[in-house]
Amino acid sequence: MLKSFITWLDEYLASEGSPALVKAIVGIMGFAALSGAILGGTAVRTGALVAVILVMLAALLLVFADRRNLKQDSDLYRGLLNQYCEFLADREDPGVHVNNWEQITTIESNGDIREIIRLHAEVTTDKLFFLSFRSGPGWKQPTKYRKKVRVAVRGLSGEGVRGTSWTWTHSWNAESKLYVVCHLDAPVPLGSKIHLEMERQWPGKCLPLIRGKRDKFCFNFSKPTDQARYVVVLPESKDAYYDPIGFTEPNTRFSITQDRSPDGRAQFTFDAADMPLGRQVGMRLELK
Repeated sequence: MLKSFITWLDEYLASEGSPALVKAIVGIMGFAALSGAILGGTAVRTGALVAVILVMLAALLLVFADRRNLKQDSDLYRGLLNQYCEFLADREDPGVHVNNWEQITTIESNGDIREIIRLHAEVTTDKLFFLSFRSGPGWKQPTKYRKKVRVAVRGLSGEGVRGTSWTWTHSWNAESKLYVVCHLDAPVPLGSKIHLEMERQWPGKCLPLIRGKRDKFCFNFSKPTDQARYVVVLPESKDAYYDPIGFTEPNTRFSITQDRSPDGRAQFTFDAADMPLGRQVGMRLELK
């Protein structure tokens, strides 16, 4: 019965807004006063206690409803902003020429990953306002994983020293792809150098690999890229088989090597030079 009442009250407040809360408070206090006048002192105290509880409940439900509406609006506007940025990025010239891209993905035994991307690029358009990144797991993740993804973006010096944080927005598409837009504080002119580091904490991204399935670790660039490196660090005590994707070995532009990370884990490194545009190149791994 209590659950049904709270559900009704929540829906009523959500539809009627703040005036409904005032009406509810007046009505509840009036009910408490009437009960005390009819039934006596004990009933007054009991009625007052019930009134206070119900008023607090109504206020909390209204706050939660407002927060829910604000979050829905925020998600909508953020998605539209990213959509328009993606539209501009696809229509205009690439905007940047990537000199070097380094991506290090560390996989834990439960499929969670920590990923570091370091980008060094040169602006090739009159004014650059933002940089966009697309990424996703090799499977359609449930929403519960998306809510726990954490992203941090900050600038780097030319020597790789970390700087201050960048403003960024993100959205998700139907295929569980994450779209991140990094916004520059001011338009960057032609010929300028850009250096940034993005860190992603992504729960369950490599869960299929942990469960014995093959998983792809590939680049698919839309911007000219001179040098790229993709390092995949496996969970402790794990090793893997690998296949190249998008090329055959041996190759003068692409290579895959296997060695050990600084903490002793098995790691696979894909190195590439003069990356092709709009084509997947990388490696496929399967745990032994």
